[in-house]
Amino acid sequence: KVTVPARILNKAEADMNIYRENIQIMLQQINLDTYDLPNAQDVQTLKPEDAARHLRSYWKIPKGPIADLTKLLESKGLIIIQAPFESDKIDGRSMQTRGGNPIIFLNKHSSGDRQRFTLAHELGHIILHLNSPHTFEVDVESEAFTFAAELLMPKSEISPYLSNLKIEKLADLKRYWKVSMQAIVYWAKRLGAITSNQEKYLWAQF
Repeated sequence: KVTVPARILNKAEADMNIYRENIQIMLQQINLDTYDLPNAQDVQTLKPEDAARHLRSYWKIPKGPIADLTKLLESKGLIIIQAPFESDKIDGRSMQTRGGNPIIFLNKHSSGDRQRFTLAHELGHIILHLNSPHTFEVDVESEAFTFAAELLMPKSEISPYLSNLKIEKLADLKRYWKVSMQAIVYWAKRLGAITSNQEKYLWAQF
């Protein structure tokens, strides 16, 4: 983020590159099944929400919340590292080894629901952007958010519960979908389930 001092960003980048090189060396010594992701050509023309639906179908994820996203991604061969970033404004980062193995770094100091959404967000970058050309006209962060929200809270399933949102209702939805109330509010606004005034009211409540 732009408010993070360059010194902290540079150190985080250096630490992640050291992790990546060590992982590369380890992967050369062990038999690790290759990662299981959809073919890039199958998703690069899809909208982010359609790409998320495609992934849920490809991985045969049942309806409802994903019980353990970390376990699911690791079972598909993705490498997840909890890194001790020196700022809570760094949520995570995705990159690849030289052999193409995807790695997702998460801020170990973040809350569980924030780590979960960051994990889905970085997965979105891997699916949508890591091996696909994109232009400056594309808002990659917005696309990754949409992918993550649809993956964790499918529109067809959560939409009926997004009308007349109150703090108490958000708390129930948070427990069920395992994401923060703020993420639910953002998603509700994106889906047109609440107005800008309702969104502002909920933020004031927070």
